[in-house]
Order: sequence, then C-alpha cells, then structure tokens
Amino acid sequence: MAAFFGTHGSGLEQILAGRTLEQHVKKLLSQDDAALRMQGFLQLLDGLKTPDDLKAVLDLVAKENRRGGMRLTEQSLLLQKWAKMDATAAAGYASGLRDFSRMAGLDAVFKTWLQSDAEAAIAWAQKNGISSNDAGVGPGGPGGRDGGQDNWAMASLLNTLAKTNIDRAMEVAATQAFGRARGQMAETLIAELISQRGDQAAREAVLNISDEQLRAGFARELAQRLASTDPKGAAAWANGLPAGETRERAMAEAIQAWAGKDPVAAGQYLQQLGASPEFDRARQDYAQRVVRDDPEGALAWTQAITDERRRNETTQQVLRSWMRTDAPNAQAWAQANGVQIAAGPQGGPPGFGGGGRPRGGR
Repeated sequence: MAAFFGTHGSGLEQILAGRTLEQHVKKLLSQDDAALRMQGFLQLLDGLKTPDDLKAVLDLVAKENRRGGMRLTEQSLLLQKWAKMDATAAAGYASGLRDFSRMAGLDAVFKTWLQSDAEAAIAWAQKNGISSNDAGVGPGGPGGRDGGQDNWAMASLLNTLAKTNIDRAMEVAATQAFGRARGQMAETLIAELISQRGDQAAREAVLNISDEQLRAGFARELAQRLASTDPKGAAAWANGLPAGETRERAMAEAIQAWAGKDPVAAGQYLQQLGASPEFDRARQDYAQRVVRDDPEGALAWTQAITDERRRNETTQQVLRSWMRTDAPNAQAWAQANGVQIAAGPQGGPPGFGGGGRPRGGR
C-alpha cells in the first residue's frame, strides 16, 4: 500500500502525500482491489481528526456514490467516528441523506450514540425523526395511513436499543404515533423478545401493553411468528386474547399463515368461530390467501364478511386476482352474482392491480 499511495505516515498530510483530499479519496475509491481499498480507507479514517474533515470525506464519498456503486461501509465508518466526537451533528448529517443511505447512516450513528448516551439519542430521534412522506411511498411511509407521522429514525434506533435494553425499547415504542414505522418497531421488538426471553415471555409482554393499538400490532406480529411453526396453536392463542382489535388482528394473521400451510384445516377452524364481525379480518385474509387455488371458495368467504365495505373491497380484490388467471369464469361468477368488476386501484382495467395485503394489517 505504501508503494501505491506513496507514504508510510499516519498524519493526514503524510497520508495525502501532496494530493488534495478529493484527489486522494477518488483514487482510493477507484481501486478494484477491495482489500487494498479498505486498507487505504482505514488509514485515511485514522488520519481524520476533526468533524470538518470527516464531513468533507463523507461529501466526497456521497459524490462518488452517485457515479455508481454502494459506499455504505465507508459512510458508516465515517459517521461512527463522527458520532464519537459530536453525535448530534453526525445524526443531523445522516438525516439529510437520501433513501437507504439515510437509514444506514442513522443506524451507524445510533449504534455509537446509544453506547455513550442512550437517553440523548432517544430524545434526538423523538424530536427530529418524524418525517413527511417520501416520494414513491404512501402517506406516512410505505403503506402508511397516518398523514406522514412515521418516525423511521426511531425505528432504526430501537433496532439497536432492543439488543441491549429491551424493556426501555418497549417503553419508547409505546410513545410513538400509530403508523407504519411503529409496525416495524413491533416486528423488531417481538423478534428480540422471543430471542432473549422466549415465546412465553413475549406473550406476557403483549398482554401487559395498555395501548390497544400498540398491543394489537404486537399481537399480530407475534401471531405471525408463532404460526410459522404451529399455526393451529397460534390461532388458539389468538382466540384467547382480549376481544377487540388485539384479537382481530392476531387471529387474522394466524389464519392467513395457517391457510398457507393447510387451507382446509384453517377454513374449518375459521368456520367454527361463527359469524361474529370480530373475525371479518380473518375471513378477508383467508380469502386472499386461497384465491389462487380455490377462487370460488375464496369468494364464498368474502360473502361471509359482515362489514359491507370490507366485503365489497375484498370481493373486488379476489375477483381481480381471478381475472388474471381465468377471466371467463371470473366474469361468469360476477354476472351470476350481480357484481360489477371494478377497475383496479391504479385505474387500470379489471384484472390488474389490487389483491395485495399491506404489511402491518388494516
């Protein structure tokens, strides 16, 4: 490396060896030898002693990144070092990045910041992490419905905090606004609860959540994980949860997963639950899950949904899915049952769009 870069020194001036910082970074990042490139970058990183120097190199890495290739490793190392000097400034810089670079950058900052001052990191994310809708995603984030109040920075922070302090992470999650980001938090925290304390502790933790919407989100996530290995047991657990949103969402998730493994058994169990409106979500999920193999059976389940709006929407989704594989029979069913197949949600003709179930429940 010394032969290539022309120096054995560790100071920044020695490392640059007469080149400008931009020239050195460009030369470094252009190397095809990954080991040489990383060795040279780590030497440069060691020579950067101020936040201004770190920011300058981050700007150069971002500039080179736009010309092709991912530079998230270099970005993360730079931000982690900056966070040791001034975590607030590093977080502010990371939050100004775009797309995945922003989330990866914040993740790097929080991994360092949480070790030195967890409460300061939490306070910063709470104050600065709420972001408006980004281009290409729904209101409030991907699939969100809360008018753009998702805190994705907090979701990133909790991913790290949960590994070292799951109880504090649960407390912080409970303070977040309902939305898509909180669904991601539930996914992260349930996984950590199971990993650290086991299934039973995760079930108890869900029941101890006082906020019904948050409890429902956690229950849905836990039901999905339980159903991956024991769908019948997951459905039985879900059915024993407190009535309302919590039981509805958990049961829907359990039935949906069960239908993927044994649709007959799942359908028989769902039928035994009776005609209660509480299980409309489960009927909807079951119909959407079995439509490919049994479209007429799926439509029979859509007609069992008690809520008119949900029944009509699900019927249209199932019909559009059937149209993609067997348009004549789908149209014949619609005509026989007095149903007009509407255009898909993207404005396209029947048979296109729709049918998807957004992550996080409805």
